[in-house]
Amino acid sequence: MTIREIRPTRRAFVAGAAAAALAAPRRPRAAGTVRVASFGGVFERTLAERVYPAFSEAAGVAVESVPRESDAAWLARLEASVRAGAPLADVVLVERAELLRARRLFVPLAESAAPNLARAPERLVVRDGAGAALGAPAMTWYTTFVTNTQAWPEPPASWADAWDAKFAGALGWSRDLANGYTLEIAAAAFFGGPAVMETEAGLLRCLEKAAELKPNVRLWYRDEARFDAMLLSGELTGGQYFHDAATAMIAHGAPLRSTFPAEGGVVGVGSWCLAKGAGDAAAGHAFVDWALTPEAQTLVAERLGAAPVLPREALPGLDGAAFARVTSPNAPIVPNYRVHLEKGAWLAARWEELLGES
Repeated sequence: MTIREIRPTRRAFVAGAAAAALAAPRRPRAAGTVRVASFGGVFERTLAERVYPAFSEAAGVAVESVPRESDAAWLARLEASVRAGAPLADVVLVERAELLRARRLFVPLAESAAPNLARAPERLVVRDGAGAALGAPAMTWYTTFVTNTQAWPEPPASWADAWDAKFAGALGWSRDLANGYTLEIAAAAFFGGPAVMETEAGLLRCLEKAAELKPNVRLWYRDEARFDAMLLSGELTGGQYFHDAATAMIAHGAPLRSTFPAEGGVVGVGSWCLAKGAGDAAAGHAFVDWALTPEAQTLVAERLGAAPVLPREALPGLDGAAFARVTSPNAPIVPNYRVHLEKGAWLAARWEELLGES
């Protein structure tokens, strides 16, 4: 496999294929089948080829893998499908910020049907007003500072290095504050940590500091596939990216490194959630329950490259080196989900004003 054949990666996949999938007539569900949606590209294909078969063998339930996009538009399409009584998938992998914003699309899990949910760290579980879990947290991933080793022989030490003039016009960076967490990065690198984000004045300081990245950022991306292509071609020589996706590229020969800066990588959480109107709730529950078994968690680390949510001691079959490859060597930056939930529109408006035509 060549480097270019790795695309699309992680939560990005070819838009035409996605559109075709959405436009195509829905096939009748086969007996004993659960439709599972995850972020498209290498991420989804790896799950389908190297993780889901273990569930099917254990539970006798086939998995129909559905690639999904990471943007709000996909959630809007999911909502429309839920209202129509035919959800795009039965089980959906949802980032924590998405789950907090779109919890109305998912049904509370019956914990008696998913007893392994008790294994998950409580701090990662999103619950409704009645205390019921809205998803099963099953993996975490990290946003790191990725650089081209040929252009930059020395790794960055801090997120603050991204503001260094040496990176002028060299970087790609997420334009979406709610998914890219640039405010959290600025807070950690320049303002001593997350406390500065507790006031509007502090948020404005973070926004203004983040906007100072403009001379260094050639591409403010919404579509990760475009950033991916420019990173692999050498048009960009660094930026903010996903550790697991970068690791996959490196394994196939890309001259990249993924660095956890001194302030930490930004940690994200993925939960398997049951869509309202799911065709086979029993199969869906079986899937989310299996996802929190030591077997599934080991596969997530070894084959997917994401970090398990179960502690290391609960995974006797996982090699220590494999665990180290997918986890942060230092304390991560934790997104301020509350701020993005409560002030997301205000932040987005201010951010677009600061970026202008960038």
